[in-house]
Amino acid sequence: MAKRVEGGPDGVRPLAVGEVLHRLVARAVDLANAFNEVDRVAMFDELRLHFLELLPFFRCFYGEPSRLLLRRDSGDWELLQSSTGSRHGDPLAGFLFALAYHCPLSATCAAFPDVQLPSYADDTHIVNAPVRAADTFAHLQGGLATLSLRVKLAKCAVFSTAELPPAFPSPPSSGAPPTAS
Repeated sequence: MAKRVEGGPDGVRPLAVGEVLHRLVARAVDLANAFNEVDRVAMFDELRLHFLELLPFFRCFYGEPSRLLLRRDSGDWELLQSSTGSRHGDPLAGFLFALAYHCPLSATCAAFPDVQLPSYADDTHIVNAPVRAADTFAHLQGGLATLSLRVKLAKCAVFSTAELPPAFPSPPSSGAPPTAS
């Protein structure tokens, strides 16, 4: 990324590093209610492909809709049936989510090999030139739809000293600076 020159203390010309940094954008992508909404069929399919020994566990805990109790403002309780997402308290919930999320994430990596996509749980960052990052974001959103997932724009952020193209989606402005989640 930086140009080596003779005579510098570490051989890196600071101006070259600055030029590269001024052309990059980092887009923080946060998924809305990801662990509760991820498609269970996608989790099952990935287990079937990669971890057959975990299928009995999955069938035991996810073979039928989860029963959730919801307390209404009136004080009454309502029984809900949930057929999406991981179960609360499941020690494998993060693993199952990551397994399903791996498909659209790896497809996006393959389509944009020059773009960096560091990810942890449901948080992903897209790092590259603004136009490439915008195209990558759109591609990732398409893949997320196959898992019944969506981006929560209000929790996304853009970090850049580069000029952003008009097509680059930005989170709605509330007038307040973004905060960490």
